[in-house]
Amino acid sequence: MAKIITAASTKGGVGKTTLVKYMAILARKEDAKVLIVDYCQNGDVAVRLGYQYNSFEYYVQDWMKDECSFQDVVLSDERTGIHFVAANDKIESFIPYVKEKSRYTFYLALAEKIKTIEHLYDYIFIDTHPSEANSMLSMALVASELVLIPVELDYSSVAAMERTIALVKETEQIGMKGNYQVVIMNVDMTKRKERLEELKQYLKELNIVSAPTIQRSVLVEDSDFTEKNLDESNSRYAKAVMAQLEEVFQLIKQGVGV
Repeated sequence: MAKIITAASTKGGVGKTTLVKYMAILARKEDAKVLIVDYCQNGDVAVRLGYQYNSFEYYVQDWMKDECSFQDVVLSDERTGIHFVAANDKIESFIPYVKEKSRYTFYLALAEKIKTIEHLYDYIFIDTHPSEANSMLSMALVASELVLIPVELDYSSVAAMERTIALVKETEQIGMKGNYQVVIMNVDMTKRKERLEELKQYLKELNIVSAPTIQRSVLVEDSDFTEKNLDESNSRYAKAVMAQLEEVFQLIKQGVGV
């Protein structure tokens, strides 16, 4: 059975897709079978893997509406070996269909879909839209056994982290584990050390002991446009970031989470 991991935050631009992409790449390096489900209308997963936005025949909403099979919608990235289901700005079109199907199991819609295909994979990663008002975020949280919550060194990002943690804990009301792992993203290690320590202390006050830190590097952004992923670079900065991302992946393998 696959490990199902969602990257979530109610704030955009904090590193959700970066985490999903590189967790998937690290899993593939161990010959794991990996699927990414893009559950965000920005459609960043396909773009980060080097594809044109809106260039596919089927999208996640078609699968959710039962208008295509999983075999129709799933795509394979030859470079990484990652399978993915793409999204675009019409993703929310499936919501009325799912509500009409059953209003009582509405939030289980993605979990039920994943159940039909999880035997095919070792890891399934879900990228999400940065909005707590979006019901798709709740669907992804319910479908997951672990939620990665990226946070940056600013107050709005920390507030979004706290709200996302609250949303994850709400899933416990319907029998889910409510496990999450905070990951501190995009840190300037030379200029923001004091702020980093302040955040780590605050996390301890919230009883969040483990919070891996990913340093800031322009190579992360550049890799989306140069068709060269971080793991393919010989730069010492790229290797440093990959080593930090590896720490996060090891936590996933161990099943660690609050």
